[in-house]
Amino acid sequence: PFDPAFLDKFHAGIQAYWSRQWEEAIARFEESLALKPNDKPALMYIAWATDYSMAPPADDWTGERELYSK
Repeated sequence: PFDPAFLDKFHAGIQAYWSRQWEEAIARFEESLALKPNDKPALMYIAWATDYSMAPPADDWTGERELYSK
């Protein structure tokens, strides 16, 4: 079962990500990783938020990502 503290941190990261608050999202996902190291979704969102902090998506962005590999 998941740790409620982990879920709270991860959920806060998701909310920041969807609000385009990239640095906030990264910080919350890093906090979640402190509770569950190597969590793949948290690592994925950190990478995406980092990318978007350097090159923000278009104004009409709806959250989708193009994946180029499995």
